[in-house]
Amino acid sequence: MKTQSIRRTLVLSVSALLCGSVISSCNRCPEPTANCPMAVPVVETINPADVKPVVEAKAAPADAQNPEVKQEDQVKPEAQAAAPGAKVGVKSRSEIDPKYLWKKDRLFASNDDFKAALDAAPERIAQIGACESFADAEHLENCLDLYFMIHTDINKLTLYSNMVSDTEPSPESKANQQRAAAMLNEFMDKAQVVRKALLALDKETLDSYIASNEGLKKHEAYIRNIMRRADRVLSDDAERVLSLAGDVLWAEIDLNEIHSNSEEVFDAMLSEMALPVIKDEAGNPVQLTLSNYTKYRRSNNREIRKTAVNGLMDTLTKYEDVFANAYIGQLKNDILFAKARKYDTALEAYLDKDDIPVDIYKNLLDTVGKNLEPLHRYVALRKKILNLDQVHLYDMYIPLTDSTAAQKTYTYDDAVTLITAALAPLGEDYIAKLKGEMDLEKGSIDLLPYADKTSGAYSCSVYGIDPFILTNFQESLDDVSTLAHELGHSIHSLYSQEQPPGSYHYTMFLAEIASTTNESLLNDYLYNHAQTDAEKIDLLVDKLENIRGTIYRQTLFAEFEYLAHTAIENGESVNAKWLSELYAKLINKYYGPDYTIQGNEDHEWAYIPHFYYKYYVYSYATGLSSALSFASLIEQSPENAAKYINMLKSGCSKPSVDLLREAGVDLATPAPIEFALKSFDDTLSELEKLLNK
Repeated sequence: MKTQSIRRTLVLSVSALLCGSVISSCNRCPEPTANCPMAVPVVETINPADVKPVVEAKAAPADAQNPEVKQEDQVKPEAQAAAPGAKVGVKSRSEIDPKYLWKKDRLFASNDDFKAALDAAPERIAQIGACESFADAEHLENCLDLYFMIHTDINKLTLYSNMVSDTEPSPESKANQQRAAAMLNEFMDKAQVVRKALLALDKETLDSYIASNEGLKKHEAYIRNIMRRADRVLSDDAERVLSLAGDVLWAEIDLNEIHSNSEEVFDAMLSEMALPVIKDEAGNPVQLTLSNYTKYRRSNNREIRKTAVNGLMDTLTKYEDVFANAYIGQLKNDILFAKARKYDTALEAYLDKDDIPVDIYKNLLDTVGKNLEPLHRYVALRKKILNLDQVHLYDMYIPLTDSTAAQKTYTYDDAVTLITAALAPLGEDYIAKLKGEMDLEKGSIDLLPYADKTSGAYSCSVYGIDPFILTNFQESLDDVSTLAHELGHSIHSLYSQEQPPGSYHYTMFLAEIASTTNESLLNDYLYNHAQTDAEKIDLLVDKLENIRGTIYRQTLFAEFEYLAHTAIENGESVNAKWLSELYAKLINKYYGPDYTIQGNEDHEWAYIPHFYYKYYVYSYATGLSSALSFASLIEQSPENAAKYINMLKSGCSKPSVDLLREAGVDLATPAPIEFALKSFDDTLSELEKLLNK
């Protein structure tokens, strides 16, 4: 919402061994932008050495014109690529009323209990060694029960340590966080025996085990998902070589949280490259950084925002060969690992991890490509309203109109009332869960900003424990939208707890749907109850920017990623010039004749971290497309709401595409994407009508 909330999911996932992904689901933004509140240090569950620092960018559509949270400089630190997370607030944690702080005792009664569990973790993990083979169905059931119990225990350690580090940082909390991450790494290493032992069973034996043992029924979805990729497993020696080379296609965490060597180079370049000194609105010299870049990119002073954009783009151009070689190295690794596992393309390999058909990806590119005219109209309107001779990159991030929403404040009680009313179409059970999570006495939410607290917002959960939300609520409409978004994640996690542990973790493909459905319902409610044209205009612009940044822009990125991989797969010569020409071609295609690429703006690709995320960004576009359809369906009838909630309850018990189809959204067809882009077109027409009054 407002300035497009990009809080999104920074989920640290356990993918290969769990059918979905999500060790604890927090949130992530799409591209480096200070408007993405997801400042959560990604060292959320893995060895810090292997985890990519959340460059203020992972969690909603990349850059999505702040699809996350508006909070300008206060949101997530877009920070020099590896910033640990901007600290916000003035009061200390001890000065905050305890009712506004989350209660970690549902994880561990005390810090001493946490330390005792951490100390006991190695011995606990060692128990998995008894699962090197499954001679009978009972032993298989016992081992899977043990695996998931230990898995949950380790996740509680990582979640607790991250929560403490994000709100009460200290050398001790950092050390505990690193120890917990090390325990997760050790568990992942030891737990490989479970997968190997499962894959050693032939289908007939496995079917007989499941048929003869009622206790295995709860693990069937998990077992079938492992066996689904059995033919992608190589010999022990080959697996060892691929592992040493950095292959993560069988990793037990979200593979986007593991740094490749190429990404290490990319991160190092972003953090070390020197940006120029520019002048601010007062004429004072200021050092341009990745942290303040988005602030100056949206300055009302056109010369300042032009200087900021040119400063970054010119610097990227200076190092274009380094960035190009880093990205090309990533592309080649993706393809190498895919081919080694007998996939035809990298796209097939990385989508297969979550059982997503390649046609879903190609349908997105094709459908959006056929519906670009509304985006061209929007650029033309921006040109007209802002009275510009040409529209450039630095003209796409300033407000289209003066916002009235920024002048209105909302207390937490106001937010609760608004969100409850907006989400009422989801039904009584959903609202009961919603109220439970918003009840401050329960201690699910760490609500307010304070000194040393990580900025941004996220929801995190672990199996068997009600979820937690971190936010930095400061009474803006954006904060209300952010809260509704994170509650969407939390309620999704609550509902998916109805599944057994192996089917609990919903995939990344589904991760942003519940959150953005909540935002869509809230936006519709606010628009329907707006009292002035100015309020309506604000909400219409928000919706346009959300769709532009989350569907159009992310699909542009997805097409860039696909064409770059395809070129390497076809043996074409790819270099910095080729990448910049491709990016410029796509920008011209998507934004139309009223948009002009100037100077080195075609080098913007070089600083987008999502291009290293292995076919990830498309899920932002499919996620919001699904959410807009679901919001419309839910508003039409209680039966549709019931189907939607049934999807939330399903975790990853079935393939994600099937779950969506059963709930009423079929991403194998153009319909949901066409609906979303028709919504963009209709919203634009309504905005034009109001502006012409």
